[in-house]
Amino acid sequence: MEKIFLVGFMGSGKTTVGLLLAKSLGLKFLDTDEAIEQIESKKIADIFSTRGEAYFRELESKLLREITGQKNAMVISTGGGMPCFGGNLEAMQMAGQVIYVRRSFHAIFSTIVGDPKRPLAVHSTKKELYRLYRQRRTFYEKAGLCIRNRGNTNQVVEKLIAGLRNRYTSQ
Repeated sequence: MEKIFLVGFMGSGKTTVGLLLAKSLGLKFLDTDEAIEQIESKKIADIFSTRGEAYFRELESKLLREITGQKNAMVISTGGGMPCFGGNLEAMQMAGQVIYVRRSFHAIFSTIVGDPKRPLAVHSTKKELYRLYRQRRTFYEKAGLCIRNRGNTNQVVEKLIAGLRNRYTSQ
C-alpha cells in the first residue's frame, strides 16, 4: 500500500478520520500541522503571527518533500492549504492516494469559528472564509477519491476502506 493523503478545508475532519483510518489499516499516522509545530517548537498560530503565512507554506512544502521521499506507507492528514500551494497536490498524487474529506461549509464554520489554533479562522470573516473554502475546493476536487463527512467518523472510515479496496482490486 502507498501513502494516503487526506486533504480538505480546516475543520473537515481530516485528523479524526486519519487517525481511525491509520489504526484500521495498521499504518503510521502523521498530521502535518502537528509535525510542523514539533519541528518549529511553536503553535501554528504563533508561526503565522511571527513569521507569516508564506514562511508557513514553505515549511509545509519542505515537510511534504520529506514525507514523499520516505518509502513506508502511512496516512497523512494535511493542513487545509497544503494542496493549494507550490505544486504540493501534484507531489501528493505522485507519492500515493489523495482523498478529499468533504464537509459542508456550514458544519465546518460551526467547528472552526473563533478557534485560536486556526489563525485564518480567527482573523477572517465568515464571508472571507467561505470565499477561501470555495477557492480551495477546486484543488481538493482533484483528489482521486472524495468522501463526504457528515459527522459519523466510523461510517466515513468504513466507506474509505471500501473505496480503497475497490480501487486496488480493480487495478
